[in-house]
Amino acid sequence: MLNLIQNYPFQYQDENYFYLYRHMSFEDYYVSGIKNSTLYFSSPANFNDPFDSSFALAEQPTKDFHKKILKNLGVQANPAQQILNRKKSQKLLDQSFREGSFFEERFKKVGIICLNHHPLSILMWSHYANYHKGFLIELKFPKDSKKLESLDYLPFPVTYSAEFPRGNIDNFDEIQVYKMLYTKSQDWAYEHEFRILATGFKSTDDQLRIYEYPKSWLTSIILGCKTSKIDADRIRCAVNALTAKTNQKIKIYEAQKCLNSFALTVPNHPRLDVLGKSKRKKK
Repeated sequence: MLNLIQNYPFQYQDENYFYLYRHMSFEDYYVSGIKNSTLYFSSPANFNDPFDSSFALAEQPTKDFHKKILKNLGVQANPAQQILNRKKSQKLLDQSFREGSFFEERFKKVGIICLNHHPLSILMWSHYANYHKGFLIELKFPKDSKKLESLDYLPFPVTYSAEFPRGNIDNFDEIQVYKMLYTKSQDWAYEHEFRILATGFKSTDDQLRIYEYPKSWLTSIILGCKTSKIDADRIRCAVNALTAKTNQKIKIYEAQKCLNSFALTVPNHPRLDVLGKSKRKKK
């Protein structure tokens, strides 16, 4: 599956790294995440898309699959002692598959960190960064295969489709899990989303969902074009706290509106300075 990353047409990259982004509002946990190098594995149940992480069965589960699931749930298929309980459980299991609650319950244990490859999107700033009053973090990931594989978690691109993801429940492998958790409606294609996935959380409020990412990931922070001075100072304080702990120097930039087009630019940023790039090309 590493090829899904390596074959992606990255716009923001250099010789050694590709770059992903996260738009944020000025909630306390986002600001403290700067100085603590933390992100949060959100539950799909809390996402803004009701179809997110949904999946349709290509066919009904077989009897063998029923037996395997019921056994895992502690319902023994003993005809002499528990045939009634087994039939009731199988009926409830079929109903849960039809209604989608079987997967819904299990996905409460799943955590997803959402990143994107569309940092200058006007819509992304409006939807996820409090109408351009928030900020953006830039994270870098190594292109080298060995370095990439050595990471605890990998960011994989979301697939956008007009067709609802379907699969065979009797052969529920890694590819089908990917289809379920990494396929969204094409209405969301403008996001250019990437996802980092983890499992095993006990609940949607599990504090273990807080992930301390490698400090080398964070490369820059971009303030929105409508960020207030008070909030900008909060970011500077958070960056100073990070520098005091790690001696890591993170540059802070400010997004600006382009005067003659519906576009954003980040002056002096090595990748996001749209106007600066055009000037360099003319030279």
